[in-house]
Amino acid sequence: YDGTQVGRVADREVLREAIEAAEAQAAQILGQEYPIAPEVTVTADLGVSENSQELAEGLLSNVEGIIETYAITVDGEPVGAMGSQEDLQGILDSILGEYSTSDTLSVGFAQDVKVEYMLVSDELPSDARQISRLLDPEGDGEFSLTVISSGTVQVLEQVPFETVTEYNDEKYSDEQTVFVEGVNGLQRNTYVAFMENGQEISRQVLESQVISEPVTQVMEVGSIPGSRTDSTGSYIWPTDGHLTSDFGSRSVAVGSSNHKGLDIAG
Repeated sequence: YDGTQVGRVADREVLREAIEAAEAQAAQILGQEYPIAPEVTVTADLGVSENSQELAEGLLSNVEGIIETYAITVDGEPVGAMGSQEDLQGILDSILGEYSTSDTLSVGFAQDVKVEYMLVSDELPSDARQISRLLDPEGDGEFSLTVISSGTVQVLEQVPFETVTEYNDEKYSDEQTVFVEGVNGLQRNTYVAFMENGQEISRQVLESQVISEPVTQVMEVGSIPGSRTDSTGSYIWPTDGHLTSDFGSRSVAVGSSNHKGLDIAG
């Protein structure tokens, strides 16, 4: 390819398949069509034949603008490339470390994130800070990662007391007597909290430890409807006669007054 030997094939069909595969992958890597066939020449040679995939990789390694190096991929898409696998892994470990504490049980990425040795465009970001910004979970870019983590959380929680009610058919319903005052209990619950980018999305109880049992409240309530002070009769006029002065404001010899009752003349 372009004057450089890239492989051996047993027949031209294998070569054709290799060229098609290489052109398709080159277009994917470079983002544009890249014809390879015009630069390929075939000469007679002895040696071990290669399959079409091996030959395609050999062709791609000689394409201008494509390099073979370590890259971080997110769901199969390369995001950034560096010559050091350790440096790229360090970027990923640093992101995960931001969401890890002493109580963390597990931490990882929601996406399929890998460090791979592969063929990529030489225009991919190669600066650690730039790659970190592209992957930042707090960002909103195409390759912003989602960190899924879990950890333990301990919480002191009250246990509500129960109430036992006894009914007395000799008392009215508004008469209540508490014989035993109810008291809430207390327990320490240990949860496994599940988080997305540091924000809790759910939790499950892992363990519960009772610190104090609740005290059941015992009370008595009357079962007669109404109240002891309810009126059971009806109102009547206190005497026969006619009304001489109504309730409310009235005029007097000097000024006015507010009459608090009724005047009835017999």
